[in-house]
Amino acid sequence: MSNCSVVFCEGDVPQELWGLCVMRSRKGNSKAVCAMTENQTRNHLCGLLGQLVSDGGQCSNSIQDDTKPALIAVSQPVLHGEGPHWDAHNQVLYFVDISGNTVHRLNPSTNVHTSITLKKTVKPDLDGVSTTFQVFVKESVDNDRPKNRFNDAKADPWGRLWTGTMGEENPIGNVQLNQGRLYRWSMVKCRLEPQLSPVSISNGIAWTNDMKFMYYADSPTRRIDAFDYDGRSIRNRRIIFDFIINNVPGNPDGMTIDRWNNLWIACWGGSRVIQVDPQRSQLLKTILMPVERVTSVTFGGALLDTLYVTSMRTGLNQTQLRAQPMAGTTFAVTNLGTRGTINNPAQFYCVQRKRLKHYSG
Repeated sequence: MSNCSVVFCEGDVPQELWGLCVMRSRKGNSKAVCAMTENQTRNHLCGLLGQLVSDGGQCSNSIQDDTKPALIAVSQPVLHGEGPHWDAHNQVLYFVDISGNTVHRLNPSTNVHTSITLKKTVKPDLDGVSTTFQVFVKESVDNDRPKNRFNDAKADPWGRLWTGTMGEENPIGNVQLNQGRLYRWSMVKCRLEPQLSPVSISNGIAWTNDMKFMYYADSPTRRIDAFDYDGRSIRNRRIIFDFIINNVPGNPDGMTIDRWNNLWIACWGGSRVIQVDPQRSQLLKTILMPVERVTSVTFGGALLDTLYVTSMRTGLNQTQLRAQPMAGTTFAVTNLGTRGTINNPAQFYCVQRKRLKHYSG
């Protein structure tokens, strides 16, 4: 690290610190810069510096941070927390309770937590506040497999929705394999089109910042796969991280990506969140959680430097619940030395308008 120089000192970094950054980097003392400026203005400088490079190539793909991650609970336990989504415009966190049929909205700046209960399956396009609402049925899939359900969904930076299904889960943790499919919303055909089949538990979709690759997890395979991505289709599937080879317990569940293209993966049944460099197939960091069934992750906060983590208590017996009373809690993890990327809203634009069935709640 002693030969590294700090680059990308301009742009997001406060102007009054440019000279300090350049001066120190010329002396080849980049670690001193990080340590000093972190104490002064950590979020404004260290989290935005970018990569540390050397004359011989890349030294590190993230800034080294000796501060230990801090974890706090930001919600009371729910049955099956999932689908955390940070609304950057309103600076609020949304998540759902699948088993409780509820949509939750948390404002971290005011600590106001509201929720609504639906009559049917949870949908992701509600505000979590209104007591009067409408749920629109935009599309129905897997009609040949009536016991299937949707599991995870993400929108790419263009707003194209990708979502997958899974087979019947009875009991919890025992899913009928190879019953699901991965779909993409077609703005031309105005419907969800299958892109990958069969899958067992569709999970963890993320895209690199340059949009060239898409990452995906079919949970029972215990691996993370990568695809080449052209904005519409996926191809050239390959394994980029294997839980078995890397001795990671549990199965990959929800996943997000940071601004340095490292993956953050919830490990269901593994009591942890892991950070993975997909380019080198390397495990970078492990964050142990006080719950076993970690379900999903997303970055949020004004600087996108807080990792929100959802969890699950459904299916745990009384002995397990006594050992992990916070199961089902949503957590906030800080001091990670990185920043995430914006969660994209899904766009359901169509060339031809399609009549939507709906019911009032």
